[in-house]
Amino acid sequence: MYPKQYLEYLYEFHYTRDYFECHEVLEDFWKNETEMKRNSVWTGLIQLAVGLYHYRRGNIVGAKKLIDSCYEKLWKHQGDLIQLGLSNQRLIDLISTIQYQIQNNVPYKSVDLPIVNKKLQDRLCRLAIQKDNQAEYAYQVSDERIVHRHLKEFRDDI
Repeated sequence: MYPKQYLEYLYEFHYTRDYFECHEVLEDFWKNETEMKRNSVWTGLIQLAVGLYHYRRGNIVGAKKLIDSCYEKLWKHQGDLIQLGLSNQRLIDLISTIQYQIQNNVPYKSVDLPIVNKKLQDRLCRLAIQKDNQAEYAYQVSDERIVHRHLKEFRDDI
């Protein structure tokens, strides 16, 4: 029902807060499994993760640009959000709140995507348990390897 990479994205988004990995997983799916439309729901979700990555690191200019772009994309794909098991209105409201917080220099705080499909929630919980993670979301991440993952010193693939 849901692409494996989407479940991985949700896992990384909620359980590890590794937004860089969210980007990697979903971008790979977008490039290899879709028509690669630049204004798709997938690019909106990728931009959300990357925007939060920049926001958490204090790159306000980058965060604002990406969150604004993701808002536009996901606003246009609310039907797709519903198909992906998310509350479209709550997600749009959440992104709007993030825009406000960035604009007003409110410190970053982890957020949860509004998953409303019970089967999706159950699959995500099972995935977390399978990965030896507790069935609880992470809220604050202090691991510098996750917070600054794009930097050369924290990359394994360079």
